[in-house]
Amino acid sequence: MVAGEEKSEWKSYWKKISTLFLAAVSVILCVLYSLNVISLYWLIREFIAALGAVFFLYVIQYVKFEKLSEKGRLTGNKVAYVVGGSSLGIFTFFGIAAILRIIGLPPLSYIIGSWPTIILLLVVSPCLGGYFGYWIGKKRGFQPPKIP
Repeated sequence: MVAGEEKSEWKSYWKKISTLFLAAVSVILCVLYSLNVISLYWLIREFIAALGAVFFLYVIQYVKFEKLSEKGRLTGNKVAYVVGGSSLGIFTFFGIAAILRIIGLPPLSYIIGSWPTIILLLVVSPCLGGYFGYWIGKKRGFQPPKIP
């Protein structure tokens, strides 16, 4: 694929995805505000945070496609697989904690103790997630997923 084609492809998807993301966040925040779950301060703060996230992701994509060499992109993809896996590891830990709470069991800190829970959350789950992210990336040649 020619570099110009790749650049125009991600830009067209970028506009659609960022618009959908901001629309969804706006609707969710407005519903939460109308139900008096969050205050006006939270509404404004979270909307600004969503705009900042969209800007940050745009800058990352711009630097990746416009400024980096092929070796720099490969290194960035390796980092993305590890960081993504670590994030999924942490989210999985919170998911397990939520499932325990939903089915009526006591929180994980009551079952195994506070310090083991903290170690699982801050050390074990990100390390395992990062390892699995790197493993999946290595199997794929550290290529980013293809957008349909």
